[in-house]
Amino acid sequence: MVLGGLTLIGCRPPDKSVVLLNVSYDPTRELYQEVNQVFAKEWFQKTGEKVEIRQSHGGSGKQARAVMEGLEADVVSLALAYDIDSIASRTQLIESDWQRRLPNRSCPYVST
Repeated sequence: MVLGGLTLIGCRPPDKSVVLLNVSYDPTRELYQEVNQVFAKEWFQKTGEKVEIRQSHGGSGKQARAVMEGLEADVVSLALAYDIDSIASRTQLIESDWQRRLPNRSCPYVST
């Protein structure tokens, strides 16, 4: 019985998992730590796939330049639409009409 169990463990498919990088601006660090934990838990419950979301934070313009210079971001959430427009106009990473893609001009939240 134990030998059979060891054989099965050695032959099981690799765990389904993915690592994502969210490039954002400084004040969102704590917000996205919480959001990412909730998302990862819900994603696993829904799909059985583990997701680890790494974060990179800095000034919005600095983060945009890092992406344009090769930082491989899976998600970009920057403070200024101008910074996202810069990525769109200088790379093939974001469609130029990115604001039309989602409701509220692709702004998940606003500050007042």
